[in-house]
Amino acid sequence: MATVEEFAGTVLEAVFSQMATKQLSQQEIASIARKALSDFKISQKKLPNIANECLSSPGFEFLIDGILPSEVEIVTHLKLLSIFRHIRDEVINRDGLFGIYNSIATGDMSRMFDRVDESRGRAVVKPAQVRWQVYISRAIERYTRWFDSFPKKDFNGKVEFLSNDISAVSEQNLPPIDVLMVWIVHMLHPRFYWEDCVRSGRQSFFLNVEMPWRDINEAIKDSEDPKNLYMYAPSDDAKSTFEVTTKSSFSNTEDHHLKKIVKCPTCGKPDVEVPFYAAFHHGFAEPEFTTYCDACNGYIGHESLSAARFLKDLESSQVDGYPLRGTLLDNLGGVRLTPLNYVNEFLAHSFTVERLKPANLFGGMSDIKSTIRDDAQRMRKMSKKKQPYDINKNSLIAIRKVLYPYFHNDGSFAVNLREAVQAHFRFIDVMEAYGYVSSPYRAIFANRSIERLSKFFYLLQHEKGKSIAPPNDVDLAWHTLQLSPAKYMALCFTLLGTHVDHDDSGSKGANQEAESRGSKRWRRQFPNDVLAFNDCTCVFCETKIQNGISKASAPLRRSGKTLFSGGKESRSDGIAIDYEYRQACLAAKKQSRKDIVELYTVEQLQTGKTTAPKHPYFAYLPPDIDAGTSADTYKGVTHSNQLDYLGAPKCFTIY
Repeated sequence: MATVEEFAGTVLEAVFSQMATKQLSQQEIASIARKALSDFKISQKKLPNIANECLSSPGFEFLIDGILPSEVEIVTHLKLLSIFRHIRDEVINRDGLFGIYNSIATGDMSRMFDRVDESRGRAVVKPAQVRWQVYISRAIERYTRWFDSFPKKDFNGKVEFLSNDISAVSEQNLPPIDVLMVWIVHMLHPRFYWEDCVRSGRQSFFLNVEMPWRDINEAIKDSEDPKNLYMYAPSDDAKSTFEVTTKSSFSNTEDHHLKKIVKCPTCGKPDVEVPFYAAFHHGFAEPEFTTYCDACNGYIGHESLSAARFLKDLESSQVDGYPLRGTLLDNLGGVRLTPLNYVNEFLAHSFTVERLKPANLFGGMSDIKSTIRDDAQRMRKMSKKKQPYDINKNSLIAIRKVLYPYFHNDGSFAVNLREAVQAHFRFIDVMEAYGYVSSPYRAIFANRSIERLSKFFYLLQHEKGKSIAPPNDVDLAWHTLQLSPAKYMALCFTLLGTHVDHDDSGSKGANQEAESRGSKRWRRQFPNDVLAFNDCTCVFCETKIQNGISKASAPLRRSGKTLFSGGKESRSDGIAIDYEYRQACLAAKKQSRKDIVELYTVEQLQTGKTTAPKHPYFAYLPPDIDAGTSADTYKGVTHSNQLDYLGAPKCFTIY
């Protein structure tokens, strides 16, 4: 009897063996994956209450226990997110960390923290924000060292996933919390993460290493700090392993010898040391990073380093056949076993590195893109007899996809991790605002989110080519699934025939359209569901659902009801919610749930009995609003815009 752990290897081996001879369509990939699984002997424990439409749909018979995330994994994920948020609070409020003091933002030195934006005038960047930017940049540097410490094989022109020469991350080698934070963000860009592993020769790392939830859960302890529920405390063996393999301290803030070394893009000097923090935003951690090489006095900045990385990769592709970023991904969201050779060949034929390299690199990738665009347009006008390659619309799209990961990205990976980590904290703020981590109904919420994730995949299967924005509980389960990257890829191949990316960077209008599309499709496919697609699942609304105080099938956003509005919902309903919620908290505490934090209730907020809510999602202001204000000194939420910024549910609106 095979095990769940062999699921990904079985599917990927079958798909990749066929993909080696030709580029497969989505339908062909799904067919091959399902055929491979038809003889896959495994104990199939069906998920409870999955709609019949799902179970009868092709591929869904393989949604087995162990492939989708478990309750423990989702709860552990929530605990990690809570720890990440607490770390951010500590960093931004720790005066003097990394030599950045709040006092230097006053008086004559205040201009050191003025950032000029010509489109909006002068904006003020506070020392607390700079501390957090430095922490993130240091975390990325430490993650890069940790990632590079795993064994690799040189890329030989094709993807090989069948070797098993790497051990999983476990209790003995758990990374520090900041490295864990960046690793999660990297894996939440699944297609780029796959390509980064392949291009760096770490295909086995992708196949065999996933988020070690069981070991992380054991390393998370109850915190004695009243401001935080949990703390991350891995073993001494894990600490020593990290320090030996990366030559870095286990703690980010205590890693005093951490340095950022770059190669001068002008003269090629390999060991230019640059500071993470410098006055007037010239440190490496900030967008305006600027310094000069001490050998040639050449300009060094994020844009010049990004351009230099592209030129280096281009030279490697011409000399060694090393694939450029984006050449292992197709235009339809799929993946390739061999690079898009015509892109590499087009660039190699049309340009030399010396021709692409500008006299100075101030223009960065923008100048390089202009050069490539002009030549591509010129070649399209030539007769086909004179040009060696057909420069058509699809090839231009492919070239743009190759250039995109290099724009504003001087890191080692296709993802701009500095921006991605900041974006991920918007998701973390939402999870905290909904009160998931301390909810007395957390187990119910986790199991329901797993079921709703399977239904969400069903929608994706029947809405191919159209984006669907998941609700918050499904988004959390989806994130958790992506942190098992090989299983996620195999499941996507089985159900959808492609490697589905997770993109939350769309415009507000596009996201609303995707959310509306999912809501309509959900109502059509699952009309008898207790919980509609966009129903609020915050801790207070969960109380209403579990105790039948109001119809769970009527989404709050459609009905316009708010728990704290007073006028739109009767006071007696609010008191009933208070009572049921307090009873649930009490029952959870009797079951040794020390993590339950009882929030200020509807009645207290409606009657004005409190002005300083204790729970973080009421008391915290994110750095972009007021990074210098701590949860201790903030006196309470006074208008709904602050909560809207946090992504708080509509039922948290206070009038």
